[in-house]
Amino acid sequence: MRELAISLNIPASETVIYSGDFNVNKLKFPSDYQEMFANLQAIEPEYSGYTASTFDPRINNFAGEPMSGGENVEYLDYVVVSSEYAVKTQNNNRVDVPRSTSSELWKHYNLSDHFPVSAVIK
Repeated sequence: MRELAISLNIPASETVIYSGDFNVNKLKFPSDYQEMFANLQAIEPEYSGYTASTFDPRINNFAGEPMSGGENVEYLDYVVVSSEYAVKTQNNNRVDVPRSTSSELWKHYNLSDHFPVSAVIK
């Protein structure tokens, strides 16, 4: 991602944000988590909301499905700000656990195997 941002010749006065499922579990592999920030030249955010994980089969039946992740509780999803461009003073990643009450989704009230991460960046 960083190489793509560099190749786009984004002006240094602009803010660059990287987000998504990085498949780096900060709970189990803290050194990989720190290396992710070093590789991206990004700033570690603050965390709020459901801070235990973004992928949690204990409370999300989709996460426990075959080919999804099994029993692993993982924090994999992030919104981070590059330190190489216009830096912001605040980045708070909030994990929510939205649920559906639709009768069409009976017994499957989770919306995805991962919980959404939103960010307030100022």
